[in-house]
Amino acid sequence: MMGMFLVWLVATAVEVWKQRSATEKVLGDIEVVGCSLCIAGLAFLVAAGNLIVTGARGVAISFA
Repeated sequence: MMGMFLVWLVATAVEVWKQRSATEKVLGDIEVVGCSLCIAGLAFLVAAGNLIVTGARGVAISFA
């Protein structure tokens, strides 16, 4: 099963690489947009983590 997963992972990475190179040819340099989306995603990830911890803390307090 692990071998099948590794084959799938490599095939997916190759396909993404092909699509990314095709996208760059059509759209040009998109690094600024990609970077800003990564930063926004990280900010949302941190905010979601804080909300989960706050909710779990509230549940734990209600049981105590």
